[in-house]
Amino acid sequence: MGSEKCISKTTYNYKRPSLFMKKEDDLIIDNEIMGFDANVLVDLVNSQEFKEDLKAETTFGVLKIYTTELALSEARNVLIKKKDYSRDEATKELQYILSELNITKISHIGSANKIGKDWFNKIRNEMRIEKFSTFYNDCKILSALYN
Repeated sequence: MGSEKCISKTTYNYKRPSLFMKKEDDLIIDNEIMGFDANVLVDLVNSQEFKEDLKAETTFGVLKIYTTELALSEARNVLIKKKDYSRDEATKELQYILSELNITKISHIGSANKIGKDWFNKIRNEMRIEKFSTFYNDCKILSALYN
């Protein structure tokens, strides 16, 4: 499954991912908490270079890294449909990433899902969203990570 370009816009720049910065030149400070979406998880499975860069960036100053069950499910589906993994291979690779990087998996709870739905509806009402099939789930993931 070799080294490929990352699919996530937030993680595409290997050397200085915007995910790790508060401002353009402002690296992580003490006790940061990070949340990974499905694209980041796929990139971690798919790119050894990205994984090593992420490890280097998070060695110091990151208190905890989280992801959600929904993000893991989406990542597994991407690995199966677009990267030709079997279900078992995708699950095994994602479990390995969770273990290797000490990523905590959190469950979606009703209140976070409601907040995610409210965010989605508010944004949808204020702007036209077409064919953005993952946006609702993205709002639920962000809400779960936020809470």
